[in-house]
Parts: sequence; structure tokens; C-alpha cells
Amino acid sequence: CKGGALMLKASSIPIGRRIWLVIGLAILPLFILTVGDYLDARNEQLARYQEDARLILNGVQMVERTHRHHIESLLKTFAGADEMREHAPDACSQLAKRLMSADPNLANIGAATPDGNVFCNGLPLSGAVNVSDRRWFQEALKAQEMTPGEFMTGRISGKPTTVFGLPVRGENGNIRYALFASTTTAWFDRFTAIQTLPEGWTSLLVTLEGKALSRYPEPDKWRGRTLSEESLAKLEAALASGQEQVRMLGLDGVDRLFVLQPLEIAGNHLIATIGIPVGQTLAVVERQFAQRLLLVSLIAVISVLLANRLLGELIDRRFAQTLSELRNLKRALDDVPAYVFIKDINGRYVYANRSTLALFGIDREAIRGKSDADFFAPEG
Repeated sequence: CKGGALMLKASSIPIGRRIWLVIGLAILPLFILTVGDYLDARNEQLARYQEDARLILNGVQMVERTHRHHIESLLKTFAGADEMREHAPDACSQLAKRLMSADPNLANIGAATPDGNVFCNGLPLSGAVNVSDRRWFQEALKAQEMTPGEFMTGRISGKPTTVFGLPVRGENGNIRYALFASTTTAWFDRFTAIQTLPEGWTSLLVTLEGKALSRYPEPDKWRGRTLSEESLAKLEAALASGQEQVRMLGLDGVDRLFVLQPLEIAGNHLIATIGIPVGQTLAVVERQFAQRLLLVSLIAVISVLLANRLLGELIDRRFAQTLSELRNLKRALDDVPAYVFIKDINGRYVYANRSTLALFGIDREAIRGKSDADFFAPEG
């Protein structure tokens, strides 16, 4: 019964609507597949580029570790120099200057007494400098090897640097002095400069406060610039949640997907990133999607035009068939030897067969609209 009811309901739907329903059911899956393919292609493209960016950042990690080992070797060499054994401030400072001139990564190098007073330094001092409040120094007093890097603005150099400390102890184990080396981000500049980044891609070294220390291309132009409040908020949220990428506007206002890598040598205070321009990267995928969507639209338009034509032909055919059936019915009724007529709700004739017309002596057109009162006298 239910099946019969469904068939009855379906058959009660006008043929025009049924045709449009069929077209819709045919086009809708195609449209859904097109959108689904677009989203899959978009995600695959971004995933491929994220993997490429991650490979570059893996290289940054390797250079970072190499840089740290280099600084550690440099400080140990510094500690073993004759100038340091004699604890001679002037000779030590001269050695520090020579080391700085030979190493472009150094912003400063020197030594401080156990109470934090700097007595050896590669840069000119305008007065006494004490570093006992610095974390790297406090860690050096307790450590046996070089301390993790601490990112800060140097008290002597005035530059944003990463400072490492190395304790030098006497035979009794007590600390004699703490060596320090502060390094710039020149190593990051050199590394990113030799990378072949695709057009529109950027590398960015930024602090947790959103300040750019290096940016490729044009590092000098962007150094010291700060991310917008909106971008900084997105970066902080991504780091807080452990995400490895974040989509935000870069320093130049371009929408990019930034793949993130905190730097261990700066206590994760510095973030190395590779920025992938979303619009430019997805241009090919967007263009293919537009082409497919246009094709689907053309198919839909062609289907509509064909449906309109088919519907018109069906209507014309059904009308001709109905008209033919009416004519056959009229002929059949005219041949019936009985009085056959049709009246409206007001009792007026709308149709009469040949026998009825002959009875009233009137033609088919004249009888329309007349009632019995026009043919029969009132009773009584």
C-alpha cells in the first residue's frame, strides 16, 4: 500500500517538475564531486608545500646545532688561551677583539668575575658592567658545560643577541670566571640567502614579541619591524597550542601560511618560520576549480535548454493527442442516437451532440450559454 501510495504521489507530480527534479539529481552529485575534488587538491597542495618548508626548517635546525657547537668550541679555546690563564684583563680583551674580527657571528665575547663584573670584553666599555642578574651568568655559576642560549638585548653591544656562558673552574672546583659569547642572527641570514625559495615565499626569524630579527628577501628592510597585533595574536595562539603552522599576514601584509620552528639555542624565544603565500600557491588549484565549475555550469545550462525543448515537445505532443481524443469523442457522441449535452453549474449549455442540436433546431455555437428557458415554455 505504501509503495502504491508513493507511486500515486510521484505520478501526481507534473511532468515539468519531474524533469527538473531529474536534472537536479543528476547535476547535484557532479557539483558536490567538483567541490570535493577542489578541497582535496587544495589540501594536498598545501601539504606538499608545508613538507617543503619543513625540510628547509630542518636545515635551520642543523645549522643551529652547528652554530652552537662552534660557539662552544670557541669558548673552550678562549678558556685555554695563555691570556686567560694569566687573568690579564688587557691581554684578554685584545684576544677577544681578535676573535670577534675573525668571526662575523659574534656580537661580543668576554669574561666576568664570580660576582658578575666584566673584566674582559671585545667591545669598548664606557664604564663598569655587571651581569650577575643575567640568567646565562647565574646558570654558568652552577654548570659544568656551556649554558643554553639566552636571547636578550646586549648590555654592552646594545644588539639583540643570544648569549652563551661557559664556567671556568680552578683545581678545587670553585669558579674562577665565566666566559660569555653573544651571537647575532647573521648565521640565519646566510643560511636563508643560499636557499632557493619559490617566488613569493619568505623566511622570517621573529621573537616571541613579534619583532623581526631577519627576513628574506630584503633582510635589512624588514629587520626590527613588528607583526601586526592580529598576526601576533595568531602566532601566540599557535605556539601555545603546539601547532606547527599558522596562517596570518606577514610583515608585508601578504596572507601566508607560516611553518614554525622554535630555536633551541635561544631558549625557544626565537621562532624560525617559512612563509608560503596562500593565494599564489593555490592559484593553479583555484584556476582548475574555476574551469571545472564552469564546465559543470555549462552542463547544467545545456541540460536546462534540452529539458525546455523536450518539455515543449512533450506538451505539444500531449496537446495534439488530447485534441485528437476530443475530436474522436465528439464524433462518437454525434453518432449516438440519444440526446447528449453538458451544462455548467448555472444550468447553461456548454456542449450538445448532433441529436440535441437537431431537437432544438440550433447550431453548436448558438446553443452555448443558453438554458432550458430559452427552449421550453414555462409550466402552468
